[in-house]
Amino acid sequence: ILRATAGCDGIRRTPWGTILATEEADNGGAYEIIDPLNVTNHTILDRVNGTVVDENGLPSTKIVKRSALGIFAWEGIGILPNGIVYAGDELRPGESVANGGLGPDSDGGAIFKFIPANPRTVTGPIAQLSESPFVAGNLYAMQVSCTTGQQYGQGCETGNGAWLAISAANARADAFKMGATGYYRPEDLELDPMHKEPAGSVRLCWMDTQNRGAQMYGELVCAVDNAPMTASSSQRTVVVNRLLEGDMDMNQHDNIEFQPLTGNVYVIEDNAHGDIFA
Repeated sequence: ILRATAGCDGIRRTPWGTILATEEADNGGAYEIIDPLNVTNHTILDRVNGTVVDENGLPSTKIVKRSALGIFAWEGIGILPNGIVYAGDELRPGESVANGGLGPDSDGGAIFKFIPANPRTVTGPIAQLSESPFVAGNLYAMQVSCTTGQQYGQGCETGNGAWLAISAANARADAFKMGATGYYRPEDLELDPMHKEPAGSVRLCWMDTQNRGAQMYGELVCAVDNAPMTASSSQRTVVVNRLLEGDMDMNQHDNIEFQPLTGNVYVIEDNAHGDIFA
């Protein structure tokens, strides 16, 4: 369908029938594909500018880069019917600049929220890419406070969260500069389909894979966003808590999935002789 991505990893079918394919690279982007069963041999000629051509070398009408969603190392993705997107930046704390990080004493990967400029209010598939809510919008990074007021930084990975406005083109650097909360390699992210209360809220859960060699055994973190359409640095509308802490037997968690009907959570290790836990 599409060639010349860099580290293509996170992928989702949108509620309006397109495919969102993303790159797990330091300058990773997101590409939206319409009518994927009738798309073959399209190629990205310029990842920075998002130039995509079809099998005849003409500008693609089926695939477009969605720059408004942000540039970072994509993997886990959660999409709401109105076009809101939750995603994480797969980044280690203190990663060297040479490896695409922000240097010593820098934070890990942030959790982002994209709010479309024109949220989708109807159901069913779209007929053309210009109808997608991914055309334009604003990007935010989560900042968790561990007091009743505002106190953030190391040690405040759980607590009350707010959303900081950042630039989509410089999402990783802006998140660090603005004081967004960093996690150790946020990987797969899923929305909890069984979450019902409070009404209108959304529960998202993601894996922090961490590093078994450093005796960091990974964790599963969940956040309840009580006001998905709200993004304010002064309104702490998110509650973040750990659901699962790893150990020597279950560690370096990578993938998570919610089983339909039961709501059971399945966790998969990214590890030699990795297991699946329910």
